Amino acid sequence: MSLSSVLAAMQTINSNVTGVAQAFTRPPQVIDTADIPSLITYWQSSAITNPNYTQREVTHTIMIRLVGEPLGQNIDHAARQERLEPFFERVLDAYDGAVQLGSLSGVHRSEIINAVANWAGEYATIEFTFQITEKYNVTVGL
Repeated sequence: MSLSSVLAAMQTINSNVTGVAQAFTRPPQVIDTADIPSLITYWQSSAITNPNYTQREVTHTIMIRLVGEPLGQNIDHAARQERLEPFFERVLDAYDGAVQLGSLSGVHRSEIINAVANWAGEYATIEFTFQITEKYNVTVGL
């Protein structure tokens, strides 16, 4: 297993979330309004531990950002929130039902550890933070 395998599996899951116009593998420079709502995957960090000399455990922190509507003045914010809320459940449901991550070789655990709505900036967003832990054997050369 590799980080790129995890990101590819997440891309597949993201592209199957109902109502998402575009699921980006890499963060785009610009988001076209035709691509909204979209899901963008960001690798944030990886923590590496060696529980013993023959195994390695790597925990990746990956954030998926749901980009909703553009923010602006004179907009009904309550209505915008109502339109964005269903995506919270849709993303959770997509990952609860997804076998793509758990079936990857070496994946030990996959969980959503946080979800935060953001109403500041250019777009209304929901950011989901995942921790995905892989374990695998290593060969130590002497």
